[in-house]
Amino acid sequence: MEAERADQARKEAEAREKAEQAALAQARATALARDYKVPEDQVLAAGKPGLAALEALVGLRNANTPVARNAARSGVLESIQGLSKTAPDLARDLQEKVVDNLTNPTWDMTLMGDKELKDRVEDKTSDKIATATGKVATYTSPIGLANPFIGALVGFVALAAELSNLYRQNVEHPGLQEEIDRRAKSHDD
Repeated sequence: MEAERADQARKEAEAREKAEQAALAQARATALARDYKVPEDQVLAAGKPGLAALEALVGLRNANTPVARNAARSGVLESIQGLSKTAPDLARDLQEKVVDNLTNPTWDMTLMGDKELKDRVEDKTSDKIATATGKVATYTSPIGLANPFIGALVGFVALAAELSNLYRQNVEHPGLQEEIDRRAKSHDD
């Protein structure tokens, strides 16, 4: 009799734990669906694979080195491939998010916090790198005359830094500023 009660209590505890885990997973899936602007009902219908794909997208967004981004992107694509049979519409939506990530470094700016947006706009690191690289190119130009390979290498590095700086000034910063303005306008409304 006592063994039956203990067994019943254990089963009830396991059932409660599973219900709690399911509720937490559902809440997480709902929050991620809203963050990534994909239909919540599709994510919930996809179950664990849908949540896993969204979690993989979070990993992609948080990856901050090229190697980490490539590894995260591979993980996302594997998750999406697994989803393509059971939830093709959700898989297509998530695939678009990965393509956006490949083609637009600010793809997730709508997901950034206000402080993070402002910090990225105010970040002058690339300006400093371009300036420093330009100075190095100026100081090493006599060496470049003596050794054309070194001159070409320093020139290439200076050009890459300048192109990166131009990209940030003309593409990334206006996009970030536009998002800040959009948020300010929506807060005023």
